[in-house]
Amino acid sequence: SVEEYFDQLFKSSGGSGSQSGPYASTVVSAANAREDFSEVALTRRHAAVIYFGHGSSNLSRADKKVLTEVARAVALSSAQVYVVGHASSRTKTNDILKHNVVNYETSLARAESVAAELILQGVPSNKVSVHAMADGQPDYSEATRLGEAGNRRANIYIEY
Repeated sequence: SVEEYFDQLFKSSGGSGSQSGPYASTVVSAANAREDFSEVALTRRHAAVIYFGHGSSNLSRADKKVLTEVARAVALSSAQVYVVGHASSRTKTNDILKHNVVNYETSLARAESVAAELILQGVPSNKVSVHAMADGQPDYSEATRLGEAGNRRANIYIEY
């Protein structure tokens, strides 16, 4: 199934297959939406994760291979793609405003870099949306360099 394919794709890109958080799969129906739907189901799957170097939005050859696979999967469906960029909380400034701006811009650049590659690989631009979270949604504690590195990422979600 499409769902199993996306789950495999996510796991092969380094993701854990977790379905928690604001981008977990959801089902909308008359019972939980308080509207008269016969049945409408939207599923949002975490398809892949791309990790970046400090302050970078550059994609590696391996990243591009992952994105090629995501693009192929999207081509087989009517899915929408959501790219969400993230940053670690470390910056070279103590000024909170500059810190927030730098992290927002970095997370946006990461999401835009991933989106541009997906479009280059054939995903129609009207199927791709970009979101920037700055350092507001860390996946890992930044008490270690490994945790900080894990938060420098872009998540790719597929909704179908």
